[in-house]
Amino acid sequence: MKKCEAGVKFSGRAASLVWTENKTHSIFGYFCSLLLITSYYVLNIVNLMDRIRMECKKNNFFDSTINDRLEETIQVLSRLKEFTTDIEQAAQIILNCFKSGNKLLICGNGGSAADAQHIAAEFVGKFYKIDRPALPAIALNTNTSIITAIGNDFGYDGTFKRQVEAFGQKEDVLLAISTSGNSLNVIEAIKAATAKEMIIISLTGQTGGEMAKVSHITIKVPSTNTPIIQNAHITICHTICEIVENYF
Repeated sequence: MKKCEAGVKFSGRAASLVWTENKTHSIFGYFCSLLLITSYYVLNIVNLMDRIRMECKKNNFFDSTINDRLEETIQVLSRLKEFTTDIEQAAQIILNCFKSGNKLLICGNGGSAADAQHIAAEFVGKFYKIDRPALPAIALNTNTSIITAIGNDFGYDGTFKRQVEAFGQKEDVLLAISTSGNSLNVIEAIKAATAKEMIIISLTGQTGGEMAKVSHITIKVPSTNTPIIQNAHITICHTICEIVENYF
């Protein structure tokens, strides 16, 4: 006779059946556990592969975007060589303005506003040279009190016009920046500068827009892509800064 764990006695045949049944249950449980563990790892691997595929797509997009934009920028900057005469004339006009004791007013919206105050800082502070006089350049988009007061009382189109009327004098220079060439408040500033007998230099995109019709010099960057035009504008302005600064 054999005795199970519960203390009940079984014949040899009965004990064998109980042991076989327990063994079957144990194998089945082991198999189920193994199946669950395998499924868990398979699902994790599938999810990992999905994430890898997504990352690869992202990386391909990133690489493509980086390469495309760099190539586009290089092509447009290379074409600026076609505008060497215009850039040289613009630099000479600004240099003569400073030499004669006049000032440079600069205006633009958005990214062009950032360019305007950037260039004003280069002239007032320095570009490369420390030992040279400060040069009078004013960005018309930096005084928020003036801009909001004019915008509130006269309308946004007058934000730069009113300041040109206040600060501009004969033979001063207005550097007007707009990627489209059609910014209304910039065009109004040009009209006010013309009335003041100032000299107008415009930086625009490919078409020149309305600004090209009312400016003395318009440098039209050969692109219709706003960020690429802005890359070219800051390159042009830096070149002008270096030319002017070298005189002093």
